[in-house]
Amino acid sequence: MSAAIQLVNQPVVNPGFVTNNLAGNAAGNLPNNLVEGNFNNVSRFESAPEQRLRRALECIAELQAEVRTLRDEITRSERVSANYELLLRNAQVREHELRAQLVAGRS
Repeated sequence: MSAAIQLVNQPVVNPGFVTNNLAGNAAGNLPNNLVEGNFNNVSRFESAPEQRLRRALECIAELQAEVRTLRDEITRSERVSANYELLLRNAQVREHELRAQLVAGRS
């Protein structure tokens, strides 16, 4: 396993703190996390290509599992919807039959 380290200059969140801290420091030494120009040195670790590839493959596997789950849910929803449509058609046919009997009974 390998990793590359790169120093990144990042602005300090509270420049007022830096100014007050620098002005109040009689010895002229900078605090450990501050450098000239009000920047903070931060180490950023970059993963080796194998690690990035492994994480990408894990993400792909998770997304594929989610897609399978969503497809299963869509299939189930389509079956439920088809069942409701069949029940609705049956109810409409029964309604027409009852209306026809009602009209025939009045005549």
